[in-house]
Amino acid sequence: MTQLYPPTIAGTLPSFYKTKVNGTATIAVPFSMNKTTKISDVSGFSLRIKTTNTDILYGIITSEVWSQDVAAPVASFIIDDAILNRLTIGSFYKVQLAYIDRYGVTGYYSSVGIMKCTSAPTVEISDFS
Repeated sequence: MTQLYPPTIAGTLPSFYKTKVNGTATIAVPFSMNKTTKISDVSGFSLRIKTTNTDILYGIITSEVWSQDVAAPVASFIIDDAILNRLTIGSFYKVQLAYIDRYGVTGYYSSVGIMKCTSAPTVEISDFS
C-alpha cells in the first residue's frame, strides 16, 4: 500500500477566525487535487499547524468534510480547544494538507501555506441608538 501524493495549496491562504461561531471554530483550506489521486481514493484530510518562527507543531486536525467541487475544492476542519487555546489572534501559522485514504492512512503532506488567525469582525455604527 502506497501513500497518496499531496494536494496542492497556495503559499498564502485565507485567514481563519479564532472566535467560535455556533460553538465551533473552523479552518477552510482551498486546494487543488493532485493529478495522480482519484477522488474515490480520498476519505478525508489531515491538516498540520505549526508556528512560522519556531516551527513548533501545534497540532494535527483531521476531517472528512470537504467540497468535492472539481473547480474549487475546499477542506473544512473544526479546531479543537486544545489547539485553539494556543493560537494567538494576529499571528501567522504554517499549514500543510494531506489526503487520508480509504484505509485511514495519511499520505504525504503538501508544501507550506501561510494562514493568519483573526477575530470575527464586528460591525457597528458609532453614535447610533
